[in-house]
Amino acid sequence: MRCVLALLALAFRFTDACTAYAVGKGASVDGSVMLSHSEDSSNTHDPRIAFVPAADHEEGSKMPVYPDGENYPRFVGVDRGSTYEPVGAQKATKPLGYIDQVSHTMAYIDSTYAMQNECHLMFGESTASSAFRALDKAADGGTALFCVNELTRVAAQRVCSAREAIKLMGSLAEEHGFYGADGGAGEVLMVGDTEEVFIFHILSDPTKKSAIWVAQRVPDDHAAVIANCFSIREVDLDDSHTFLGSSNMKSIALEYGLWDGKGLLDFSGAFSGGEYASKYYTGRRVWDGYRRFAPSLKLNPEYGSFKLDRPYPVSVKVDKKLSVHDLMAASRSHYEGTEFDMTKGLAAGPFGSPDRYGEGKGQPGYSKPPQGAWERTVGLFRTTGTKIITANSNLPDAAAGTVWWAAGDSSKSVYVPSMVSAGSVPMSLSLGNEAELDRGSAFWAHRYIANLVQLRYN
Repeated sequence: MRCVLALLALAFRFTDACTAYAVGKGASVDGSVMLSHSEDSSNTHDPRIAFVPAADHEEGSKMPVYPDGENYPRFVGVDRGSTYEPVGAQKATKPLGYIDQVSHTMAYIDSTYAMQNECHLMFGESTASSAFRALDKAADGGTALFCVNELTRVAAQRVCSAREAIKLMGSLAEEHGFYGADGGAGEVLMVGDTEEVFIFHILSDPTKKSAIWVAQRVPDDHAAVIANCFSIREVDLDDSHTFLGSSNMKSIALEYGLWDGKGLLDFSGAFSGGEYASKYYTGRRVWDGYRRFAPSLKLNPEYGSFKLDRPYPVSVKVDKKLSVHDLMAASRSHYEGTEFDMTKGLAAGPFGSPDRYGEGKGQPGYSKPPQGAWERTVGLFRTTGTKIITANSNLPDAAAGTVWWAAGDSSKSVYVPSMVSAGSVPMSLSLGNEAELDRGSAFWAHRYIANLVQLRYN
């Protein structure tokens, strides 16, 4: 019964949702490990990216852990670089708690999540449904200290490899508790470095004071797609090259009737709530990525249940090696050229617009059950920004990592490169309040373009 109640609690609508890709170094044209992440919001997220400098800290000092701040300003303070310093009457963000500080923290480029640090550790994110959830310590009855945003920042400041980052984030969440976005959901990260990339899943445990987590390595010649749903299936923690994970996953799955104890634990089968919002919300984007990366597989776009039918693999061996431009094209997809092409049909209007404006928070009827759904595209009008990040061990260290950022909807934007080694990010990318027009902000320039093209999209 506890299992049933936990899963029934998942049945609410999400508006913040992201698409992420990961590419192994053997699947890219130049030997780069690559990942991407579209920050799809409700047009309320802080659109700025920021350079956070390296710093030295006194022995015995504490590191503040801040809440899940995503709307503007996501953070106000003096310890994360000039972008986040108080403006006007802004008040400093209050921490939820503290952990022990280290003597030196590394520089990184930040957005809603840490993107890449000075030794080329990098992150992409996608929220997911989960069987258990917790709230942050500031909330009524809240118990957890860490959100995934802050976990990426601690890792970016302290470690260089994807494996180290996963172990650090997992241990901190187990010790201090984990809460997710959208009312405490689970989270998925793509975590990469110059050599390898992992898919990382995390959710609260039933006590709401710890966490359950797992990570699976993407083979070097593979690419993976995450679209708001857990994807890791059978977990073999004895295979330490491929899997990392918390020791509590099996016992919890057994106790709550989420696994029968036979064979290997199916992590997604046990701890995922499946697709949220509507059928095909996840699956169509996963199918779209894999039809691009491995068209020879001829995967079926139709299925009964994304969770139960397991229609798509965790990752695919690519048919041809991929470039940054391939990820850019995938991130802009409206399913053009397929039977799901959103630029076609009556709803696209006379000029073939792919954008569909559904119900939003504050609008009449938002809380009512939806009557059907539009196809959920990858390129999306409500995206705050999309990043494509590369790490390449074949290049000089100063040039080995690049963050490509497209402000706003990537299908109506351009990708601009930044490097941690530069010691700053372009000014136009570090400006922007989604509620206030700023002619110096790349986000606002591209929002203007996105509005203008609707007059005659095609």
